[in-house]
Amino acid sequence: MIDIEYSNACTELLEILQYLNKEDYNKIPNEKILSFMKNENSNYHFHYNPKVPFEKQAISEKTKYILANLFCEYWANDKQKEMIKNNRLQDHKIEETQKRELYNPDTIFQNKENKINEKDLNLVPYQESIIQKIMRKIKQFLKK
Repeated sequence: MIDIEYSNACTELLEILQYLNKEDYNKIPNEKILSFMKNENSNYHFHYNPKVPFEKQAISEKTKYILANLFCEYWANDKQKEMIKNNRLQDHKIEETQKRELYNPDTIFQNKENKINEKDLNLVPYQESIIQKIMRKIKQFLKK
């Protein structure tokens, strides 16, 4: 089952693709276009205004990601693809550095104090239940 967010993104994408020039549109394989059509949400209505800058359009993040992938795969030249690849690598390195700082095994326990509460160490005296006491008395009586 396809989630509604993806279906809405497909609807938005198909609307935006109508405003592409024919040459760029034809670079996208028909299978992809058919997949977007198959997954679009027919109950969702989206209007793209070509007179408004792309950044000011009410476009979902998923649609932007799909468009970015289409750009990388079909419209970008070699230089642009290399720049995108380098940016992605740089973003990945930054993300990994942040994770390393956050979850560093060398420093993860430095701020925690390893004090043990004396209350936690005190032994709890064993208390025999009333039924156990009665049973013990009966056994003692029977042994005599």
